[in-house]
Amino acid sequence: MNWVLETILNRGSSDALTWQKGNEVRRRCLGVITCHGKQCSMHLAPGLRAMDRQKQLHHTCPVCEETLGLHRCGIESSLFRFRDGGVFIHGGAHTHQQFTHSSIFRRNGSLEFIEYVPKYRPRSRSPVPGFDLEPAAQSLSPVESVFDIAEHDNARTNSPGIQQGSDEVPDGNWEYADKNNNRVFH
Repeated sequence: MNWVLETILNRGSSDALTWQKGNEVRRRCLGVITCHGKQCSMHLAPGLRAMDRQKQLHHTCPVCEETLGLHRCGIESSLFRFRDGGVFIHGGAHTHQQFTHSSIFRRNGSLEFIEYVPKYRPRSRSPVPGFDLEPAAQSLSPVESVFDIAEHDNARTNSPGIQQGSDEVPDGNWEYADKNNNRVFH
């Protein structure tokens, strides 16, 4: 499941020779809209536009009819695209749970809530070590790191400039890779 992110910066050129001068797209997580009810576990994906978030906050919780509030996250991530690949820099773990609901605005002004996840706990174990499958239980950070590693390995073996099994990184980016958990894609 993806987070709701707003673009806060878009600069540079994807034709640049280094990632530092490449096209940078920086995004900030908007957080989650939560219910103020003590027993309610509803977590709503916030609207991308400020006007949509305000409309969501004026409605009551579809589960328990309590008021809703915005839990801000603020985690920023940057994607640098350059001629030979890209670099993804993630700003940390999200400070909120994953979404259980989304909302759709209808033409007549009403707001329809849609549930994302089932209300029961899955019977099977998670294929990702250390990740609990219980709905709305935790951030997706463990899953993201597994996908990052898979993408990194796939990108290195399929890159025309690097032979499979080689530890060479073009343009001397190993210094950056060593400091950032090998999150340099080529």
